[in-house]
Amino acid sequence: MFHKHCPHCQRTSYSATDHGQWLCPYCGKDITNETLYPVDKRQVTAKDSRDGE
Repeated sequence: MFHKHCPHCQRTSYSATDHGQWLCPYCGKDITNETLYPVDKRQVTAKDSRDGE
């Protein structure tokens, strides 16, 4: 799970994917090029560790 901060409406948008066009669900602006953050770094780490099994 990932999130981005919308510089237009100042709200946080969440998504299960880290690629493709990203429109803010609150104001409709394109925030594709804004910084992407994992919601929970522990989830990302756990997923990565399963890939090595």
